[in-house]
Amino acid sequence: MNLIHQLPPKQNMPLLIKTLEKVGHPNYSVKELPKHNHMLQNCKTGTLAEYIQSPETISLLILNIVTDLILDQTVPNTENKT
Repeated sequence: MNLIHQLPPKQNMPLLIKTLEKVGHPNYSVKELPKHNHMLQNCKTGTLAEYIQSPETISLLILNIVTDLILDQTVPNTENKT
């Protein structure tokens, strides 16, 4: 269940993908993350009041996704090289 009320992913993700393709961006990843708000926090309701109440700045899941993306783009792939 998606809890983003301000920027509904079902409406915005196709536009984001279309824009990235239009400008020719070669590497991107677009993901819909259940139980997260658009402030990148875990959430239960997705309400504005929950943003303020959350002790979390950014969820660990999102930090891991961003870390993996950065490593994939910056660390040379040494597999299958002779």
